[in-house]
Amino acid sequence: MFQVVDPGPEQYARGKIMHARSILFTAILAVTATACSEHTTSDQSSVSTTTDRAVSRPANPDQAPRAIASQHSNVGGPNDSNAITQRLCTGDCRDAGPLEAKSQEEAEWLIRHKYPSQAELERLRSDSLDILQQKVSAGDPTAAAVLGKRIAMEKNFMDGQVMLRNQVLSGNVYALYAISESYRESKVPNPVDGAAYLRLAYIMGDHKAAIEIAKMRLSSAELAAADSRASLLYKGFAGDQVPDPRPQG
Repeated sequence: MFQVVDPGPEQYARGKIMHARSILFTAILAVTATACSEHTTSDQSSVSTTTDRAVSRPANPDQAPRAIASQHSNVGGPNDSNAITQRLCTGDCRDAGPLEAKSQEEAEWLIRHKYPSQAELERLRSDSLDILQQKVSAGDPTAAAVLGKRIAMEKNFMDGQVMLRNQVLSGNVYALYAISESYRESKVPNPVDGAAYLRLAYIMGDHKAAIEIAKMRLSSAELAAADSRASLLYKGFAGDQVPDPRPQG
């Protein structure tokens, strides 16, 4: 026969405590698992959002900077009314300089051949070399002419001339004025070459370049030498360009 043993009040109480602890531990595990699941979902959502942002960026990292840089270019097209207005002379236009136009047609010619307005030229001349380089990178041909002259005068004469020649070959007739100035203002001035590049601008269509040559008051021998020099320069600087006469108001 089996004998039933009474566990006693102490053992009965201990059993109840152990059972309660087991239930509490199970509940804690359930809460922890739920919290971890929510945290993981939140992290995945954050990663997904970050990835979406990265994908939405332009494939070309230079795209945005170039768009910003192009906004700073001061070069207007022939149909830019503001650019035309800036080049039209006011008051007595009989002594209008090479950067001034007496008519809209002449202003369009200036813009087409990369001549700056007087105000634009003054702003560019006050810019640092770094700022000029940024404008050149943004496609500003007038800034390229100013920078080429600055490099020729302040750093390396021939490096500046190469830059200016490339501008002339691309249709920037104003660059010939910058080359002329660099020869006339160098440490060892060369007025004959200075006049030769102005004569080249005249050959390419700018009749006002002849007025600038006259202001130099060269001798007849110097003028003859400048003309001879210009004829030699024409092929190397004009390339396949056809002379485009500047309108006369």
